[in-house]
Amino acid sequence: MYNWLSPSRTYCNRFSCMAKTVLCYVLMSLVCSCGLVAQSSTGYYVVAGVSSDDNQWVNYFCDHINKRASLLGVAVKEADMDKGEKKALRIVLHQSPSMTEDYKITFGDKEVRLEAKDKGKMIWLMYQLMQMIGERDNRIDVTDLPPSYLKYGMSASGTFAFDYRSLYTSANTDPELMPILGVGNVDYDWGLWGHNLQKAIGKNPGESVYALIDGARNSDQFCFSSDVLYNRLVNYILNNYGEIGKNGEAYRFAIMPNDNDLVCQCEACRRAGNTPHSATPAVSAMVTRLAKRFPHYLFFTSSYLTTEQLPSQKFPPNVGVLISAMDLPMTTKIADTPQARKFGHLLDQWRGLCNHIYIWDYCCNFDDYLTPYPCLYVQQKRLLFYKQHGVTGIVYNGSGPDYSTFDDVQSYVLAQLMNDPTADVQSLINVFFDSRYPTSSTILKAYYDPLEQQVLQSGVELPLYGGIDEAESKYLNATTFNKFFNDLDKAAKKVDGDERARLNLLLTGFNFTLLELQRSHIVPPNKDAKAQYLENLKGHSDLDHFSVYREANGNLDDYINYMQSHDTYRGQDLGNVIYHQAVRSVTPLDEGCKPLSVLTDGVVGIPYDYHVQWLIHTGSKMILQIPVSAAGNYTVSIGLLQGEPWHINYPQRIEIWQGNKQLSVRTTDWEEQAPIERKDEELEAYHSSAGTPLEIRIYAVDGKKVALDEIELIKD
Repeated sequence: MYNWLSPSRTYCNRFSCMAKTVLCYVLMSLVCSCGLVAQSSTGYYVVAGVSSDDNQWVNYFCDHINKRASLLGVAVKEADMDKGEKKALRIVLHQSPSMTEDYKITFGDKEVRLEAKDKGKMIWLMYQLMQMIGERDNRIDVTDLPPSYLKYGMSASGTFAFDYRSLYTSANTDPELMPILGVGNVDYDWGLWGHNLQKAIGKNPGESVYALIDGARNSDQFCFSSDVLYNRLVNYILNNYGEIGKNGEAYRFAIMPNDNDLVCQCEACRRAGNTPHSATPAVSAMVTRLAKRFPHYLFFTSSYLTTEQLPSQKFPPNVGVLISAMDLPMTTKIADTPQARKFGHLLDQWRGLCNHIYIWDYCCNFDDYLTPYPCLYVQQKRLLFYKQHGVTGIVYNGSGPDYSTFDDVQSYVLAQLMNDPTADVQSLINVFFDSRYPTSSTILKAYYDPLEQQVLQSGVELPLYGGIDEAESKYLNATTFNKFFNDLDKAAKKVDGDERARLNLLLTGFNFTLLELQRSHIVPPNKDAKAQYLENLKGHSDLDHFSVYREANGNLDDYINYMQSHDTYRGQDLGNVIYHQAVRSVTPLDEGCKPLSVLTDGVVGIPYDYHVQWLIHTGSKMILQIPVSAAGNYTVSIGLLQGEPWHINYPQRIEIWQGNKQLSVRTTDWEEQAPIERKDEELEAYHSSAGTPLEIRIYAVDGKKVALDEIELIKD
């Protein structure tokens, strides 16, 4: 048995079904709805197949439901049943590849029939029934399973909206759980995923596998016309997956260039059609070659960077394309955007070139895993859009194995929406909270559903990379969140077991949000509250998969240590004479950057979050002017960020001028600095005159951005 989320080591340990068998449950009546005759839980579930090929599913169902039962042999094979045994329900299983629909469940008088098109859908359907039965029969423990999507007693049939459905989220890391949710995970069900060709090629492949750039081989990119590369890929597939795959499974392989703009210019690649900016011809030829060699597998090219150009010919039937949805705005009003019209046209073009169109989509804020991110209605609109344009597969990129708040409910709802994008999101949210948080569901529903509804109605664009100030401006009301946190914290103290473990994860994560609300001055700073939030956040070390708060450079311990040792608010403590005064920019500001007021508001940015409090400039030179109201000797202090992962570096030179006179200059050897840090650079502005502004001239390192926070003018 496995838990829906990895439980807290503090409050909950994993438990096994075998341990559960020693418990005695009170036997209750199994009541059927919709006109079915009431079943007695003292009876047996009799399982039968339609043909001998279905025996594997008869065995599977009996084994798995009996492992969950408090009494041995609750489910029996019809062939082994004694005449004196009382039937509670007869269950008939049948897998039929010739079905026109993916699944069908038919309820009758003391009988239910399950039919599915293939293995994956049969497992999903059986667990739907197991969950429904367990909710009515206390002999069978299904507390670790997600709520069933189908309703007991209601016959249903359908076809999943997308052939392939994948969730790369913290709630979908258990391989046993994936088929129960009816979704995959790229870490488990792809033979080769993403930009990982080097993994398949192995060590010492020789120079010929690499791209020829400016007359020299470059190991940062591949030559897709290379026979050595082709043979290495063939051997990788044969050695790891065989000629046709285990049990005939159609493994998927992504054949994608490395994530850069390099394109091989060797004679063979140019002959194939490569240009200095497009690798599409050579990549397409390699994908086609592999697809013909392995007709039982699926091979995918990409529509990204050097493969954005469409191929000139239609691919074989076992070739598809992976297309990133990064450029689509994250809003429920997606249909009204020019980006959606452009993207829809791209999908329509690809539909004429290959049979498998997979979207690589996103379902979290990659710069903040722990602040609520109400994206479910946004994703529903996107899925409906994809279906309209012939998309056949969805890969949702979330926080991966790292915990993110509300990821459990979002993974559950997304799994159902990939099956049926028209499903009722509000109902799914409520069903999940009632099932997984039975004691605290009222509080959770009262907060989370209105948050989703707000995003649905307002049509705001959610950030894929954003800070707390953007969340607060679009959907996160600080007062409402604080009340929700306090109510949930109070309720958690009265809960134990698995629900307490899940609440512990949520509440620990929410302490990060409370800290960020204070740090950004969305709520007034409070030193005692800050200390308590930091202490609570330290509890992450006792929880599974809870060490980071963002995709890159987001180690929680680094954040905690920095916040404990640094005051992020200065005000006028240092005698800053331009506190809250206007700063003027002589050079144009970047579109969408923070207002100039962040430079004199007393709030200090931290090195781990360039989104909050930092004014970022992408030009080679920036000129700012600050007022001087009285003559005298001053020190100008400028807060600077070194953030190499985000292509932000300390400027190479800073000058202070007044009128035509240079007062001081400072150069920085940024290569000797730490990759991520913040510092205050101080420059002298002696003999300054009143009434003439000081001019700060900032020169960036070539190709790099600069980021500033507080500028202070301190009179000596």
